[in-house]
Amino acid sequence: MFSYLFLICLFNSNTVRAYSPSNPYVNSAWVPGEDRYHGVHDGIEHTKQFINEWTVVIDGDEEVAQLVALELGYVYGGPIRWAEQLFLKSRVKRYPTADPDMAVHRVKRVESDNGTTVRARRSEGSRRPLFNDELWSQEWYLQDTRTVRDLPRLDLNVLPVYALGYNGKGVRVSVLDDGIEHNHTDLRLNYVSYAWDKVDIYSASWGPSDDGRTVEGPGRLATEAFERGVTKGRDGKGIIYVWANGNGGGNKDNCNCDGYSSSIYTVSIGSASQHGLFPWYGEICASTLATAYSSGAYKDQKIATTDTGDSCTLGHTGTSAAAPLAAGIIALALHANPNLTWRDVQHLIVWTSEYAPLSANPGWQENGVGLRFDVRFGFGLMNAGALVTAALNWTTVPEKFVCRIEATPLQDNEGRLSSGETVEIPININDCEINYIEHVELVVNVRYNRRGALEIFLTSPQGTRVQLLSTRAKDMSSNGFVNWPLTSVATWGENSNGLWRVVIQDHTDEQNSGEIGPISIIVHGTRDRPAHMRQGPRKYTNYNYQEVFDYFDGVLDNPNTDDNSQANAPEEHSTEDVNVNDIDPTILAEVEKELQRIHHGMVYNRSPGL
Repeated sequence: MFSYLFLICLFNSNTVRAYSPSNPYVNSAWVPGEDRYHGVHDGIEHTKQFINEWTVVIDGDEEVAQLVALELGYVYGGPIRWAEQLFLKSRVKRYPTADPDMAVHRVKRVESDNGTTVRARRSEGSRRPLFNDELWSQEWYLQDTRTVRDLPRLDLNVLPVYALGYNGKGVRVSVLDDGIEHNHTDLRLNYVSYAWDKVDIYSASWGPSDDGRTVEGPGRLATEAFERGVTKGRDGKGIIYVWANGNGGGNKDNCNCDGYSSSIYTVSIGSASQHGLFPWYGEICASTLATAYSSGAYKDQKIATTDTGDSCTLGHTGTSAAAPLAAGIIALALHANPNLTWRDVQHLIVWTSEYAPLSANPGWQENGVGLRFDVRFGFGLMNAGALVTAALNWTTVPEKFVCRIEATPLQDNEGRLSSGETVEIPININDCEINYIEHVELVVNVRYNRRGALEIFLTSPQGTRVQLLSTRAKDMSSNGFVNWPLTSVATWGENSNGLWRVVIQDHTDEQNSGEIGPISIIVHGTRDRPAHMRQGPRKYTNYNYQEVFDYFDGVLDNPNTDDNSQANAPEEHSTEDVNVNDIDPTILAEVEKELQRIHHGMVYNRSPGL
């Protein structure tokens, strides 16, 4: 006998409920699989709207599920496609009930249930993240448009990959969205809404609100979907989830408060402007893996893509535009080497992303193994040519290990924190098998009367210090953090063993106070050295002078190039002179104007997501 998880819907009730936990340390539990925490921030902390649906586990097969639906007055709708033994039930109006929850509990076979919430999903940009080659001459981020070699390069180094004959053929990229305009000319033949087992890459440009006060992560179903995707998808090699890291910079948001983009299973992508600068909307985040180009200041060029109304636009903006570019680069790598696992892809991005095009920005540091990292950009600008070249002869990374270490409980008043104070918590790791770190999660429990005043830092045994949480002026919540994982990739490649230092501080002059609860570290990585690290530290070359193939020479001479690639070749290169050293003096004024607009809520354009 199996247990079945299904969704039931009540069409005869319009109840709207708000959830407010009375104790921030309750309603939390471990979720099976890699020591994942599941707490009260899983999508209901700021939820104001609920729909009449439940996910329910019952003991029995499909026939039993149908009988349960019949007894409760629900309509059986079949399994939700990604989950094993998961069924959909929707209720028709059959008899009134003051409390629909009680009707569910009337059946003894019901094992558990939870209300399904409608979550506010904000698109990380104002347009849909879709690509259209008809505007090739405007796609400055895909081709080297320099007329003078000494000017900085502005592209993602894609043309050399085309010249080698790789165009992503056969790789399925799905946009995680609600299906808007699925009959668009450029989409209708490739739009696969449900067949997750046939998708290689998911690109998501939505998430919890970037309002600078929300803390929200995947709920139970979304967490299980992620885990199933990386363990079962692509014949066990794992689906690659690419996630926009958010547009909340104007609200001083931090994407470590977004449990989707900060998940270890996602490739979190930030943005850089045409001038290689951190955009006004960008969020700092220790979990950001890499960066792609997008919009910047008002006069900077934006991204070309398809648009609603069966049209095209040159105005795609935000991290919504950056994430699909990253997904496209990953598709090129999977065309070159279909055997790459989801972890291989993350290693490739870390090992090939470029520091030089973004080096004018503050915050860059070198970690304990020589990798350059910035909480604004991750490991740098994605380099399609370098990534695909490395993928061609890639050796699969070794088996992953997970270590979870609890900090020694704080005694007496050691865990108390007030405005103007700092608490340091040492965590000593002695016997973890991980010699080469991938992700680190600091799982925190904090009661505090104003969560947004908190800052959290983590220092590794090799001396890499990274800010996991920055202050958020708009976060006035007193809910604190409950089993909330703050993720960092800054220590990638380092050894896990030694003394880690956690610093939690409130440097405001307010009258805040609270208490620090249990703290633990979850380290993900390998015991054996990955093959690409055996040749020594990463070598950084001058990105501006890397070899650039002539597109036509590469296509015509390369026998691996198929007819479709030649047919879609551009007729000519753009010769527009982009003098990036001569930044318009009005840019700073435009940035200030945009920040003022964002503070007044004028540029947020919400759209529904999953």
